[in-house]
Amino acid sequence: MGTFQRKYLIVEPFAWNKDEEKLRKKLDNWIKKTKYPELFSKHIHPVNSGVTYFMCWDGSKEGWDISEDCNKIRRQFKDKVKELFDSVEFIYIKPKGGIEEKGYILEENYEKSEDEN
Repeated sequence: MGTFQRKYLIVEPFAWNKDEEKLRKKLDNWIKKTKYPELFSKHIHPVNSGVTYFMCWDGSKEGWDISEDCNKIRRQFKDKVKELFDSVEFIYIKPKGGIEEKGYILEENYEKSEDEN
């Protein structure tokens, strides 16, 4: 049976003193190779060429194979962004679901340490 768990992920990556366009291309290529690249969209900011990535939910119920696959892709996407970029803002949005299910917005910031650079 299962329940729907709509989880959205918004990502704003930054790379200081690096070729951000080259890093974005690497991330774009990684996205294209995932099992469900259609879950992702990329928005280029009109000023300063910043980029925001969006990963929508897969439309399946928790416990279904596609749901598990997409949860794994979400974790891998997060790890890949951290690997490539120096600083990342992650925003998770989970709208309210059933009668008792609460929605939330969660923000997480990632900054590479001096050792990782």
